[in-house]
Amino acid sequence: MKLVAVCLAMALLSTLGTAAKQPTKPLVTIYGQGAQSCGLWAERNRNSRDSVTQAWVLGYVSGVVHQSGKKLKNTDAAAMSVWMDNYCKAHPLELIVTGASELVDTLEIIK
Repeated sequence: MKLVAVCLAMALLSTLGTAAKQPTKPLVTIYGQGAQSCGLWAERNRNSRDSVTQAWVLGYVSGVVHQSGKKLKNTDAAAMSVWMDNYCKAHPLELIVTGASELVDTLEIIK
């Protein structure tokens, strides 16, 4: 009987852990370069700049800012590209869009 109670408790606890890992943001479809991995970003930018992917990130950041009305710190494309380089080196399994979203959060001016 104790074994059954322990098994039921373990099963319940395992489902609670799964529920806590659910994404908090709504899922959306990402098109283009943002749907690729940060590992690909890092590989493409190791020897030369991948202008198509960089343009995608700049467009994403601009679109989020335009749609949300967020205010960002003053920066430029080169600085954002270096930030993405560092993010993607540290998180090669994440999607480029995840890095771009983190970039927006990092640049946002909170009042």
